[in-house]
Amino acid sequence: MAISNNRLLRLEAGRGTFEYQDSQTGAIPVRTVMAAAFIRRVLQHVRPDHVVKVRDAGLFGPGNRDALHNARALLGVERRNRLPQGHLPAAIPQEPGRRCPKCASVMPLRDTLRPTARVPRHRGP
Repeated sequence: MAISNNRLLRLEAGRGTFEYQDSQTGAIPVRTVMAAAFIRRVLQHVRPDHVVKVRDAGLFGPGNRDALHNARALLGVERRNRLPQGHLPAAIPQEPGRRCPKCASVMPLRDTLRPTARVPRHRGP
């Protein structure tokens, strides 16, 4: 949750006072907002029961490395090794004509997935 109990300082007279860490400076300022704004800030970070963070669950979750490896094997995709910093290519060749329809920036082709085996569909609960 964005505003945990230990950051909550006061709730009185229709206002909420809490402390937070400024991402730019690292300082911990105190802020007071009206009750409606305070509740809106808290509720922005509440997920519905059926929604989970990708980093907490699913193939990319820390406890599912084997499942991710198996999925990559079934799809025929090898894990890419990261280049050390300072060893990045000067330019990546682009296909002409692949541009974003909204901003007209070049849309690079990262990878092409080709089916290697039929993977059964997962039926939801």
